Amino acid sequence: ADFQAASVTVSDFGGDAASGKALMQNLVNNCSQRCRVLELDWARPAEPRDMPSGVPVEPEPVDVIFATEVLYTNAGAQLLVDLLPLWLKRSRVSAAYFLSNRHRTGIEVFRQGCLESGMVIERMTVPDICDIPAVPTMADISRDDYVHFKVTIPSRANP
Repeated sequence: ADFQAASVTVSDFGGDAASGKALMQNLVNNCSQRCRVLELDWARPAEPRDMPSGVPVEPEPVDVIFATEVLYTNAGAQLLVDLLPLWLKRSRVSAAYFLSNRHRTGIEVFRQGCLESGMVIERMTVPDICDIPAVPTMADISRDDYVHFKVTIPSRANP
């Protein structure tokens, strides 16, 4: 098979707190040789900053987004819905995958917001994602404690 080289971007939001700055520095230290590191504030998704320089860069939509445990408030879930059209490419192979504890706030706001924005959101089961058993360190957590979503944006959806 003929594979094209992939580029990888990792992002987080450091904010002004010392812990956030340490988080961003950790990403730079561990990832910047292999991938691009951006600081992305969900409240300002059109204003990412390259790290470690802090220089503003233009958003570049990506083919795949993986996110875990990012749905934990209703406000944050709505911000995430609002940024997806800016960051996820509109193509038949592009998708965003989310894993979240189903007991957290924000799950329903995210689901409903995606639908209202013209996105397609599918709930996936663990076998749809992989055929390996749960991570051993999570053996005490039931697979039913998590929700898995696949989000796509049809080319006709509103940005």
